[in-house]
Amino acid sequence: MEQKKGTQWVPKKQEDPGLLARLSRPTGPVDVVLDTDTYNEIDDQFAVSYLICSAEKLHLQAIYAAPFFNEKSTGPADGMEKSYQEILNILTLMGKDELKKSVYKGSTGYLPDEETAVESPAAADLAARAMNYTPEKPLYVLAIGAITNVASAILKNPDIIDRIVIVWLGGNALHWPENKEFNLYQDVAAARIIFECGAALVQLPCSGVVSEVTTTGPELDAYLKEREEAVKRDHNKLGRELEYFTTVDCIGQGLPILLPKGARVIQLLQRWVEDTEQQRGYLLTKTPLMAKRELYKISGHWDHYLDGMFVMGDPADETKECFALRPMTCPFQYQVFLNRGRSYRDLPMRLGETSTLFRNEDSGEMHGLIRVRQFTISEGHLVLRPDQLEEEFKQCLDLAKYCLGTVGLLEKCTFRFSQWDPANPNNKYEGTAEQWDHAQAAMERILKDLNVDYTVGIDEAAFYGPKLDIQYKNVYGKEDTLVTIQIDMLLAERFGMYYIDENGNKALPYIIHRTSLGCYERTLAYLIEEYAGALPTWMMPEQVRFLPITDRAADYCVQQAAELRKQGFRVEVDSRNEKIGKKIREATLEKIPFMLVVGDRDMENGTVSVRTRKGEDLGAMTLEDFSAKLRQIVDEKQKI
Repeated sequence: MEQKKGTQWVPKKQEDPGLLARLSRPTGPVDVVLDTDTYNEIDDQFAVSYLICSAEKLHLQAIYAAPFFNEKSTGPADGMEKSYQEILNILTLMGKDELKKSVYKGSTGYLPDEETAVESPAAADLAARAMNYTPEKPLYVLAIGAITNVASAILKNPDIIDRIVIVWLGGNALHWPENKEFNLYQDVAAARIIFECGAALVQLPCSGVVSEVTTTGPELDAYLKEREEAVKRDHNKLGRELEYFTTVDCIGQGLPILLPKGARVIQLLQRWVEDTEQQRGYLLTKTPLMAKRELYKISGHWDHYLDGMFVMGDPADETKECFALRPMTCPFQYQVFLNRGRSYRDLPMRLGETSTLFRNEDSGEMHGLIRVRQFTISEGHLVLRPDQLEEEFKQCLDLAKYCLGTVGLLEKCTFRFSQWDPANPNNKYEGTAEQWDHAQAAMERILKDLNVDYTVGIDEAAFYGPKLDIQYKNVYGKEDTLVTIQIDMLLAERFGMYYIDENGNKALPYIIHRTSLGCYERTLAYLIEEYAGALPTWMMPEQVRFLPITDRAADYCVQQAAELRKQGFRVEVDSRNEKIGKKIREATLEKIPFMLVVGDRDMENGTVSVRTRKGEDLGAMTLEDFSAKLRQIVDEKQKI
């Protein structure tokens, strides 16, 4: 930043060639800080909430309280203090107390001139934090109040100018009849610094642009209705109420406890997926949960994924053993292929495993069962000849669609072809441009042949190859990946995974990394939201509950329940001394698919009176008839 002479800024004599690049729309997630006068207006409160809920795109690093002065404050210092407290209140209401350590108080007054910074924890943090970024990967500063904190940080440390991108909600559109806009006139000196310092700046004018974006009454009503339904279905709320999972502070964030109901559902899904994979020619493996750093160095994860791993030992001390919990299964499963020499006749080799993985996710990204630090996944790797690539990829996609369709999630899934970005500044990718072009061309051809309707995600590929991501949104619209199918033409060589081809020569195989149903915890979360807790009968932890009307019927219910259990059904008996109406209401709230009400007449006739969780009365029937009906529902995996 050029220094000011008198009252005028001296502009830069040379243009920054990277400025336009920083102003380009980012292709992936970005790190952001938010500078906000949160107490002033509700849009700031919404912005804080929305930012926290948008972790898939915006990685929140810090929140700064900005000063403001109007009828809601006694001065800039009071406005800043009220905004600071309001930020903390919002985090409490959202259950995000862990983020409070990243909230900083801002300036207590406005800049006295264009040369003097106002000292504050916020300005100090930004001045230091931005130095961890580069012109190629900048820190995004989202400012929606007076720009005092940001300008003070620049004055304190001008070296951050080419390391940040400022997105400021302030000023008016050029065609607007007046230039008096609240965020700008609060601190004109700070605004001048922002406009003239040479930093990458995206200005969002208030009057004439932002203030003219309106929402109609019917649109607002529809949104509120959708929001109300989303809150009802939110797995983080409903899953806890139905006792599928819980979290405990002393265990840690992103480490959920699966309660008996949740553990049973995941067990059922896991067994079904393993059986389905076996029917399709997969070989079951079981590999360690950790390995020495040497394994991850061979695979490349040590260089490209170390920050996302849980390391045991000093990663910088090469004189001592250092282990890491596995964030993936591929280098472990490769050892199965490498156990002995392989011929082209052995391929394709389809390896499947129910894998427990560990990833050191950012605390701000944790959400219920959707984003966790320990999870279980139906991971698999196919080692194959190049001529088998298209058919095996097709079968992987068919398996994923079958699994997602069976559980009822496929219709809402979207597909993303995640590609590399050769201009990525962080040396994210392994291999040559030719290898990547070859792999992506092969996947593009396959997807075209399969008529897959997909979007393209630039810079979303794995470091070793392109992938097809099957995406799903939670009830609030946040998108995550459920299933991934990746083409890998690189790692086989790193591990020396040769086979002998039909001509007796050594050849390198291709590898497909894939999942069938994806992360079981995430899938359970989406299932709870999709079905509002009323999971299909075949995967419900409790399928049938006997409700004896009198104590006399309790023994009869216990005998009948035992008979159903012998047939493999999951059955309980509510023998409490409570009124039958209460028992029915509670079973309905717990989403039990079938309630078998038993009174004296049922005992005399050898029947059960069948009710569903939807309130349907199916009448009296023999246990044999009910069992046959239930067997059909379960075996056909009906969505009821």
